[in-house]
This record gives sequence, C-alpha cells and structure tokens, in this order.
Amino acid sequence: MELSNGAVPRTHARDLLGLPPDAPTVLFFGGLQRDKGIDILLRAVPLMRNDVVTVLAGEPVDISEDDVDAARRLMSNPARLVGRLGRVANEDVAAYMAAADAVILPYRKSHVGTSGVLMRATAHARPLV
Repeated sequence: MELSNGAVPRTHARDLLGLPPDAPTVLFFGGLQRDKGIDILLRAVPLMRNDVVTVLAGEPVDISEDDVDAARRLMSNPARLVGRLGRVANEDVAAYMAAADAVILPYRKSHVGTSGVLMRATAHARPLV
C-alpha cells in the first residue's frame, strides 16, 4: 500500500517487514561491505540503547550471516539486530525506507563514488546518521 506520492505509511511498512511497530529503528541499506562500514556498525550495535532495532538490508559482500550472529551474541536482546541479507527487490525499497526512523551510513574515507543510499534516504525524507 503506497500513498499517491509513493510513500508507505510507517506502521504498514513495519508490519509488512515484520518489524516492531514502536521501537526506534535504524536502517543500513545496500551492499554490506567494508568500505561502507558494515564491520564498524556490527561492532557498535551491541553498544546501542536496548530499545533500538537495527535492520541490515542488502547483499552481503564483506560479511556473512555468521558475522551478524556474532554481533547478536554480544547483545542483551539479539532480536534488535535484524538481518535481511540478500538483494532487496525494487518494490520493497519504499517499505524499508518508510520503516526506518533513520538511515545509518558509517562509510569509511576509502568509500569512493556517490551514495545511492544517501539519495534514496533523502528522497524518502529519512534522517541520516
């Protein structure tokens, strides 16, 4: 269900994606690779507030499900780290963006080029971290 402007209501998006309806939610979207800081994020997630849900949505390049599981083992509430490893279908992008309270971009200086995720987040009016 999209609105006429292409936006998906947050509650509907979270329901579609099976995410908690009321928890603060941050999204790492796109290629899960080292230059985009996925390893930095996986080390930081266990240090985040206990009510924050972190969603990883995208193709695993430099991490595996084992790396995500290792981060979960360090968390008091492992359900706060949601791994959706794999290509995100174009028709699902709006739901992921709508479900997020913020999009997180822990990019390293070594990341070259432009960020499609930055442009998508901005187009969906998502704050950036």
